Amino acid sequence: MNVDGGLARIGVVTFATNVTLMFHLGEYQTTTQISLAIQSIRYQGGRTNAHLVLQYVREEMFTEVNGDRPVSITQRSILQMDMVIQCRIDEFFFQLSRALVHLTC
Repeated sequence: MNVDGGLARIGVVTFATNVTLMFHLGEYQTTTQISLAIQSIRYQGGRTNAHLVLQYVREEMFTEVNGDRPVSITQRSILQMDMVIQCRIDEFFFQLSRALVHLTC
């Protein structure tokens, strides 16, 4: 991923019971800035409401006003979670089907 060259934009959202924006797409322009920002993120306990983060990313982060590029650019999400989904499973899979997500466990 070419962040330093401006070809990729990174944003981070954490989630548990609630979704919390850490930083929007393009807020940091170098891998060093992004790494420092990620290192400052603290664990947020609560329920694993994964469907909320999928919806938030799709409706809020992937918008031009929040740093996304025009629709012609491929959008990707990486969802990292403990796989103990504590939400409406039907809503999780509905949101998952609407987002471009790579699941990691």
